[in-house]
Amino acid sequence: GYAGIMKITENEDGTMTPSMIKTEAGNTQMLIAMPGGHDKFSVIYDEKSGLYWLASSYNDNSILNRKFTNGDIQGKAYMSRERLALYFSEDLMNWNFAGMIAEGNSRLESRGYPHIAVDDGDLVVVTRCGTEEASSQHDNNILSFHRIENFRDLVY
Repeated sequence: GYAGIMKITENEDGTMTPSMIKTEAGNTQMLIAMPGGHDKFSVIYDEKSGLYWLASSYNDNSILNRKFTNGDIQGKAYMSRERLALYFSEDLMNWNFAGMIAEGNSRLESRGYPHIAVDDGDLVVVTRCGTEEASSQHDNNILSFHRIENFRDLVY
């Protein structure tokens, strides 16, 4: 559930200067807690709301998941891909849960590798998915499209 973070500053001459993020206490920050950091995720900035939006796999238990007990995926939180969630943030550091985008009924019915875009007042999401016939939660067999109407209304 973590992601690496680095600040990139564009200089007047067009070159880029990388630097580490500093916390308010002045400590160097290299990793941040990130919903879905255990898997692929998609982040965009929405100018109209002034917020970052994140679509990612929803990890229901970061330590041990006793809900699923089949084979080699038992208890491995990073394999949690059956739910795709939406979050928003003002600063890319503090994330607020906005809602569930899609959910499968089993580990094989995964929802992962999302791509998101703003379409007027809606958020559109394309994601790899699996059915019960998928060979694994990673090797999906379908794609799905989701439209979240008036997504900005989810901000609280």
